[in-house]
Amino acid sequence: MVVMYTSQYATAPWVTIGTYYNPPIRNWSFDLNFNNPTNLPPSTPSASIPARGNWRVAQPLSTNVVNL
Repeated sequence: MVVMYTSQYATAPWVTIGTYYNPPIRNWSFDLNFNNPTNLPPSTPSASIPARGNWRVAQPLSTNVVNL
């Protein structure tokens, strides 16, 4: 965070929480419906397991396509 100028409004030091702001109490939990992939929202990112494949080195200046 960068202070670019002296504030005209916040001129006193910050006092403990409760004087200016009381954060709400949030009851967070994990929705167990998301354990089933069919219940995920559309366009949810997913990861897959990579499979080892065969690699070939192309010869310099070649344009031949090799089907694996």
